[in-house]
This record gives sequence, structure tokens and C-alpha cells, in this order.
Amino acid sequence: MTTHPDSLAPWRHDHRYLGSGHERNAGRTRIVMALTALVMAAEIVAGATFGSIALLADGLHVAGHVAVLGAAACAYAYARRHAAADRYSFGTGKVGDLVAFASAIVLGAIAMGMIYESAHRLVAPTTIAFGQALIVAALGFSVNVLCVGLLWDRELHEQVHGGHDHGHHHADHNFLAAYLHLLTDVLTSVLAIAWATAAAMRFGTRR
Repeated sequence: MTTHPDSLAPWRHDHRYLGSGHERNAGRTRIVMALTALVMAAEIVAGATFGSIALLADGLHVAGHVAVLGAAACAYAYARRHAAADRYSFGTGKVGDLVAFASAIVLGAIAMGMIYESAHRLVAPTTIAFGQALIVAALGFSVNVLCVGLLWDRELHEQVHGGHDHGHHHADHNFLAAYLHLLTDVLTSVLAIAWATAAAMRFGTRR
């Protein structure tokens, strides 16, 4: 007995798994990526123009965040473009999950790099321009707070505190990873500002 394809229509379901806030989250991610890219360009240009190693180094550091946010934005675009493709089991929403996993690895690598550099500085201290470092930290803090505010919403709050969606639309781990990535930068900026302020008061603007 041959079954006509149309007879299976009532049992077919839409398994795109993009989430109800896919487009909104994609738009916010693009905005945050653009703001971060502007800061990166400004710091690199200013650092090269005025000979500020602090600005140049932070600009290169921010470039890593632009790459992570760019990957998140590309994941949204790719998932939407291929959402109806049958070759993806459980839809293309999992692309964002893979990028979120990659973001966690990058964040871990950055943390390990900071630990290594901190340990190296204990053994071989270098001259630090505390005044410039304070300006860079304050700039980074301001932009990161703005970006975190742009990404925050009620659905993200539910994800952070363990909320679950039992329907076809799963949590947007891509968006959550971008938020947590920037949130760690806010916390890092707070520590950097506190350190630079205390050091400047103790040693002056340069040591």
C-alpha cells in the first residue's frame, strides 16, 4: 500500500526551534556588536595616534569581544536563513547553542590569559601608566554597562535564574552567552577602576 505524501500533513509539525524572541535578540546583539566595534576602533586609533599602550592594548582586547558578538550575530542570521531546511535535526536553533559554547571557551581562555599575565607581572614588574589605565577602564565600564542594559529583559532574567520553557521554543543560550560575556567585562572593569584608582593614589599617575 502506497501512502500519499499529502496524507501525512496532519502529523507534520513546525520544528524551527528559533524561539519567540529570535528577531528581537538578533537585533539587540547587532547593536551591541556595533557599539563595541566603535569603542575598539576608537581605542586602537587613539592608542596609535597618542602612543598610549594602555589604549592600544585595551582596543585589541575589545576586538576579541567584537569577534564573539559577531559570531553570535552570524548565528542568528544563519539560523533564520536555514530555519526551514529539512537537513537540520531539531532545526537550526542549535547553531546558537554551539556559538554560546564557543563563547564560553573564549571567555575561559581570556581568564587564563589574565591569570598568566598577572602571575608574570609579579615576577617581572613593568611600568604602568595608571592615569591612562583609569581612563580606559572607565570608558570600558561605561560602554559595557550600556550594552548589558540593552541585552537585559524579562526573558533573560528567567534564563539566568533557571526558568524553563516547556514548549517547542527553547531558551536562547546564544543571547544568554553574549549577556554573560559582557557582564563579566563589567565586573572586570569595576576591579580595574578600583585598582587603578588605588594605585594612582599610592604611586602617582605612573610607576
